[in-house]
Amino acid sequence: MENQVKTYLKIWNWFIFTALTFLCGGFVGAVTVSFLQIMRFAINLLWAKVPQSFFCIVIFGIKINLYYVILCIAGGVLIGIWQRKYGDYPILLEDILKIYKRDKNIPYNNLGIVFVAALMPLIFGGSVGPEAGLAGIIAMLFCWVRDKYKSSIVYILQNKEKKKRTRLFELIKNPINTFIGVDIIYDGQTYTVSKIKRWSAYLSAAVGGVLAFRIIAKILAHEGIKIAKFGKFVYTSHELLYFLPIVLLGILTGLIFLFSKKLFNYIFKPLQNKKVLRAVICGLILSLVGMFLPYTMFSGEEQMVDLVENWHNWTAPLLFATGFIKILMINCCVSGGWRGGSFFPCLFCATAIGYGLSTFILANQSFIVLTFMASYTAMALGQPLIIIALCMLFAPFSAILPITIAAFIGGFLNKKCMAYIVKSEEGTL
Repeated sequence: MENQVKTYLKIWNWFIFTALTFLCGGFVGAVTVSFLQIMRFAINLLWAKVPQSFFCIVIFGIKINLYYVILCIAGGVLIGIWQRKYGDYPILLEDILKIYKRDKNIPYNNLGIVFVAALMPLIFGGSVGPEAGLAGIIAMLFCWVRDKYKSSIVYILQNKEKKKRTRLFELIKNPINTFIGVDIIYDGQTYTVSKIKRWSAYLSAAVGGVLAFRIIAKILAHEGIKIAKFGKFVYTSHELLYFLPIVLLGILTGLIFLFSKKLFNYIFKPLQNKKVLRAVICGLILSLVGMFLPYTMFSGEEQMVDLVENWHNWTAPLLFATGFIKILMINCCVSGGWRGGSFFPCLFCATAIGYGLSTFILANQSFIVLTFMASYTAMALGQPLIIIALCMLFAPFSAILPITIAAFIGGFLNKKCMAYIVKSEEGTL
């Protein structure tokens, strides 16, 4: 009988464990898809539903769309006011990692503020991606769940009779402790769980997150989120001859990104405390450039689908101009207060420039674009493992080896370059 009770408690404990981690993962997935769908709905409402022909004028034979200027300046005003009141949000991805490494926590008392701050640059056409805002929101949610569960457990333990609380704690300590990934110390004892249960928690949370994402996306959207897919990837001995030259071109383009980042930080530094003016100037620049090169605006993940399908209709100069100017606009936006991620915009830049190169290099187009993409984005942003994972979202499995080698070359040189930049900045202080 005693063994049956123990077995029953183990099964019940496991059920609570999987249910809690599944629900918490589902909550994070629901917030993520809600963020993306709100962004898509607002962009469609502001940029597709409004008849922009009413705002067009012709000056010296050049068609000027004043709607771009009006909307981007309005966005700059809203972003500037929000930042003046609440601070520079969202926190950039590299800063989130630094804060968590230092404090083992991401403050979550201002989650709503961060949610709105992350949406505004995306809605008003900023050349930034959603990943920085989403990473911050997800990190805050996990820290909130961790802290609330820990405090609830301690409260329960303090207010129950010893017999009851021991049994109760046996039921709940494993799921909570496993999900939050830290040990709970109570009455001088440390409660831990096995690696198997810990990884089970991660899997359960991941399944909950993916299911919530898919279900809500299906309910809220008529179409799923589109992802660009490159064509047949071939690398024969002929393509391999071009591998290092393409990687080198990606490295040089990454250096342009790093230089422009430093340049725009320097330009906008005097306006650091004038948040509204800074954001309005950035919005004006964005609108004037976007008027003539529309694909330099927005994060680029959906525009990338169109580019991959229709790049044959673009001229080489237009591809190069779009790619290189978007590099400048990414850093202009981030330095100018339109804060967001750089990964997806950089992937779009690499796609445009890569297809531009394919008009001059007689080799497989997918090989050229994806090799260039991996080396450039890794050189510009570091994080080669993230770059490989992102590139493989768009690439066939056969591309993994060239992408991996190109990304690690770019990532290695990025580390060396960033170390040199830091050293030179310290030398000037």
